[in-house]
Amino acid sequence: MNPVILIAMYGRKKLVQTNLELLQKQKCTVVVITSSDSDYLFIRDLDMDNVHSCVAPNQPLGTKWQIGVDYCKNINADPLIILGSDDFLSSGFVEQAINYKELDLIFFTQWHIHDSLSKKDYFLRYKNFFALGSGRVFYKRFLDRNNWIVFDKDRSRLLDDYAFDSIKYYDKVLVNPPGMKLLSIKGAWEVMNPIEHILSASDKIDWWPEVSIDHHFGYDRKIKDLFQ
Repeated sequence: MNPVILIAMYGRKKLVQTNLELLQKQKCTVVVITSSDSDYLFIRDLDMDNVHSCVAPNQPLGTKWQIGVDYCKNINADPLIILGSDDFLSSGFVEQAINYKELDLIFFTQWHIHDSLSKKDYFLRYKNFFALGSGRVFYKRFLDRNNWIVFDKDRSRLLDDYAFDSIKYYDKVLVNPPGMKLLSIKGAWEVMNPIEHILSASDKIDWWPEVSIDHHFGYDRKIKDLFQ
């Protein structure tokens, strides 16, 4: 298999660099979609192994993501893993994704958050059957069946909602597999999903404060300590 992680970048250079450094420990290719000369040159100058970059307009956001998916198709990604620029995968995530190669897709209805401003940690879970956008793992079987169309090119908002409509009816789906975890780092850079909006969405999300989460996520250092 040829696992590829796709990240859409717009600024947030420290977050993206830290993420790429951690992902070097996993056996995968990473594709970063950039939308400015500054971001493109930043990724190029990092000169990291197995890190590619492609260029796309930042709006509509659906177009940006789909251009990244098209790039991943051209390098024969299997599986394709979607990751937000402020989201982090547990250290064995890719290896475990490879082990589930008979599936169509994996997605998550629960995740962890560290708020770098308040220094508080949270565990969150969707109340209804809905998939977090980040961490979705698409296998080639699913992608070929859908002509590698994952995102609505005309949309900049509610991308996750509309994308979920195309995946929720598949049979070979695994939800919240044990040992595969997602951590979001929230901070002053937030634009679309600030922590206050997430925690106030009580009609959609249940959440609990966490006091003992292992933010190592399998790495040598706690990820949240990198953003103090």
